Amino acid sequence: MLAPGVSTRAAVGELDASFGTAGVASYEFGGSDNTVNCVALQRDGKIVVGGGIANGFGLARFQSDGSLDTTFGSGGVVTTRLPGPLGYNVGAVEAVALLPDGKIVVAGTSISNYAYNTDFVVARYNVDGSPDATFGDGGITVTDFFGEYDLAHAVAVQGDGKIIVAGAANRDGGTRASFAVARYGVDGSLDAGFGVGGKVVADSFDTLKWANAVGVQPDGKIVVAGYGEFNQAGGFALARLGPDGSPDLTFGLGGVTLTEFHEGSAEATALTLQPDGRIVAAGYVNNRPGTSSDFAVARYDGRGLLDGSFGKAGRATIDFRGDFDLAFAVAALPDGGVVLAGYAQMGVDDSDFAVAKVDRDGKWDRDFGNGGRVMTDFYGLPDVARAVAVRPDGRIVAAGYTSTGGTIDFALACYVGASK
Repeated sequence: MLAPGVSTRAAVGELDASFGTAGVASYEFGGSDNTVNCVALQRDGKIVVGGGIANGFGLARFQSDGSLDTTFGSGGVVTTRLPGPLGYNVGAVEAVALLPDGKIVVAGTSISNYAYNTDFVVARYNVDGSPDATFGDGGITVTDFFGEYDLAHAVAVQGDGKIIVAGAANRDGGTRASFAVARYGVDGSLDAGFGVGGKVVADSFDTLKWANAVGVQPDGKIVVAGYGEFNQAGGFALARLGPDGSPDLTFGLGGVTLTEFHEGSAEATALTLQPDGRIVAAGYVNNRPGTSSDFAVARYDGRGLLDGSFGKAGRATIDFRGDFDLAFAVAALPDGGVVLAGYAQMGVDDSDFAVAKVDRDGKWDRDFGNGGRVMTDFYGLPDVARAVAVRPDGRIVAAGYTSTGGTIDFALACYVGASK
């Protein structure tokens, strides 16, 4: 763990000195490169993160103060060998969700054969980190779409315990990618009542290339967000499915909403569903002519239309230091705002955790950090935040990875929450 020089003043957006060492914590497992891609908060305040350890699924659980929870797995860590040919099981946890009974569901991707094709992989663990043998085959289930490259990026749990996984399915030699969604029963089997045999592919919308995020609304409808190609560029793409996997024709245009940003091509990497039914998608926009990128966020009403009361015509962007800034995660705040996390590039070979707060009206919260922005450096080398969560007390936890110069390690940072 590292103790960067930070102020002890508990201002909004400052690192929380009670967490880890001066607000940050980093961990190396087994001398290999370890990356965090997702985070979930348990009801007891413990923090579950998922990513990659030794080319396989990796999970770790931390106490609320940033220390490893040694009651979980082996000393706080769980590693899972993925299905597939021996030596080719390269993959990582891309998304994590918690069940009401405390069990942990993760989704990711694994190489399925020597042709390097990949499949969705979903795993479920007991509260103590042991594999849940009642789920799939020894705790794991694998799903193939077209025998090519299938990439699972997001997971959500319905109220009835069924599991939704979203990502992309490729075909035609990898030249055609589409939004792909699968639903699983509580036993890990594909749900035959969803789509075709438990799977949905956005065949009728060639513009929808891949999904990066998924959420389930209270009425059981499923919202996915990601990247779409249209108007000779790309932008945020959202779609909504009915509980049976059919397109929700009341959403956007025939079930789909596509959003351009004037600055250039954009991609939605995350979404959050607000209590009032509005939808917030976050990601990044590449500035023409591709010399930099900024955090980007858009808010939609319940019909999938841009919310004109948010930002500029429903959209907002933020720049950190004029270089490449990418947001990978978003979380809702109690005040109606949202917090985004990702990285801000610092020259060619360095980047920092980047966290930004947006008010309910789409303006960057000037009371948070430096004009709504906070950057955190660990070791003076590349740091990337891939996930963010908000605690009940308002504190913000960002998780990702840091380079030490020798290995890539799990990394967490905790910030004092919003003042409003």
